[in-house]
Amino acid sequence: MKHLLFSLLLAATVAAAEKPAKKPDPVDQIAAWCQPSQVLVYKHVAGRDLELHVFAPKGAQPGKKAKRACFVAIHGGGWQGGEPQRFYPFAECFASQGMLGISVQYRLVKKGEPTTVFNCVEDIRSAMRYIKAHAEELGIDPEKIVVCGGSAGGHLAAATALFDDVNDPQDDLSIDPTPTAMVLLFPVIDTSTEGYGNAKIGDDWKR
Repeated sequence: MKHLLFSLLLAATVAAAEKPAKKPDPVDQIAAWCQPSQVLVYKHVAGRDLELHVFAPKGAQPGKKAKRACFVAIHGGGWQGGEPQRFYPFAECFASQGMLGISVQYRLVKKGEPTTVFNCVEDIRSAMRYIKAHAEELGIDPEKIVVCGGSAGGHLAAATALFDDVNDPQDDLSIDPTPTAMVLLFPVIDTSTEGYGNAKIGDDWKR
């Protein structure tokens, strides 16, 4: 009887220690079967490459001149998490409609590292400048670029048009990173002490 009670107690302890199974994320599941047509490095900074994950329309021929519209997707994650794969479904969807879809990688704010939210802004503005500078190679019309972002990604999307004084000094500043249109999904707009993310920005929200 004692052995039985011990076995039951042990089984209960093991069961309690096991973590509940994580529910699958439907977006991650969709992104798993979305694959970009190509991955381009748009910037090298702080010892690493930053990438554009490009989704071309079916039948598009590399190098062939075209004047497609371009849909640029920026993932969220509080400036500290997320990855381009998160917005693969967006980029792929618009590519299926004949546009060029691009999901952008940018530096993330990590504890113990020097990256700031303003570096994230610099990266996104750099990405927009790269896309415009290489419009002919990409087969897009630089006057038909839509930028979309969710949450912190929405903040970065808005930053392409608003933060004129936040730029990577290595960029060609003669290129205006402002898009033709923006789609902001539940964007972070207020970064003051009354808004979101102030702990990562501090008094610099006043800039």
